[in-house]
Amino acid sequence: MKKSSAILISILTALMISACSTTPKTDSSDKSMSSNTATPATATAKSVVAPVVVPAHLDPNSSLSKNRSVYFDFDKFQVKDEYKSVVESHGKYVGSQADEHSSASTCVITYSNDVRDACAKVFSKAGFKTSVIDESHNLSSKSEIVYFSTMHRAKGLEFDQVIVVSPSEYLGAPLETDSKRKLVYVALTRAKKDAALLLI
Repeated sequence: MKKSSAILISILTALMISACSTTPKTDSSDKSMSSNTATPATATAKSVVAPVVVPAHLDPNSSLSKNRSVYFDFDKFQVKDEYKSVVESHGKYVGSQADEHSSASTCVITYSNDVRDACAKVFSKAGFKTSVIDESHNLSSKSEIVYFSTMHRAKGLEFDQVIVVSPSEYLGAPLETDSKRKLVYVALTRAKKDAALLLI
């Protein structure tokens, strides 16, 4: 009984597969009918491809993309003279985009108070209004100010745009850097729209 049902199932499967692979035959009467029917006029539409304008921050050949690394000395938080032009050019680019993001709130989140204060000084010298979020100064709702905070102080806050400055060691071996990775995650998730991660 089991053998005959297995043979029957395999024959039915083979028939179904062969039926799916055959092409239907058309009658000659169908051909004559199709020649008498009028074909609808097809509209010829020409597609026009608009030129793509790549923003400077996405263009791999722009100076913004080529010059984007800033190196610090070990245990030093000052931007070296040779890298100040890189920071200033990026600051000017961000400032030129202010019209598009005029109502967006921005915060630079760093891993220490020293780095937070150094970044605030650089942005202030570049002409930005800055505000440091610490124990004595908290967040206001002004969008024309660039805020600066540490990863711990930023918990619970939200901004439209966030720039996280973190040591590359924070993203080292997962078992060794679990708590640091969580800090970076918390900092990045403070962003409502845009987030950037700068590893130093």
